[in-house]
Amino acid sequence: MKLKQTIIGVMLGLLLVVLVSALLPVPLNTIIGDVDDDKKITIRDAQLISKVSARLEPPNCASDYNGNGRTEITDALYVAQIVAGTRIHNQGTCSNRNQAFTCGDADGDGDVDSTDLNVITQYLSSPSLFTCDGTAVCPTTGLVCPAGEQCPSVVPIGFTRTCADTGFNDGTSMLPPNGILDDGDRLMIELYVGGYTPALSMCDIPCRDPSTIPPPVPFAAPSKPKAPFRAPARR
Repeated sequence: MKLKQTIIGVMLGLLLVVLVSALLPVPLNTIIGDVDDDKKITIRDAQLISKVSARLEPPNCASDYNGNGRTEITDALYVAQIVAGTRIHNQGTCSNRNQAFTCGDADGDGDVDSTDLNVITQYLSSPSLFTCDGTAVCPTTGLVCPAGEQCPSVVPIGFTRTCADTGFNDGTSMLPPNGILDDGDRLMIELYVGGYTPALSMCDIPCRDPSTIPPPVPFAAPSKPKAPFRAPARR
């Protein structure tokens, strides 16, 4: 009964939120649930989805979290649960609902390795066009970059910032992502790739800790079929 009341309270609270900005169309590579396309899932996304379910805003491709073809209050509730850490994001992007997101995966291929370290190093070492103020669009990324981050003059091929903001985790203390890409993120990916830190779990939702991903099953070569048994001929 208490759980039911809590869920109803969350739903009503989301419906009562009106002081959020209008919902806009988003690119097809947007994470499902990230309706404001800021590359992470926050309670603001749940609030916007609740406005869509109440017909106060038009939907976009990221607002239908459960993929049933409609944007409903259930979608807002699921996104709120993701933010609260009680639900794992598993819906991919608008164009690929099977796509997975892994913390530290700076090249978007689903794992964390030396390639991710290389692309984030290239991104951060590129000469800066300007220091972002939180409102200006960086021309090389096409995004409004967070205040304090450098707008790079060159973006490496394959680079994606979705899971590159890793926060800090040295195994004993953890700090959440600071919202900007900097040398701290590069260092954490370097430590993880080198085996010096056990996890990169302090990432923006919906990126998952790579240590929780099962290793691939080894490929087993097919065995040769055995020749059928033949009894020796009688003499």
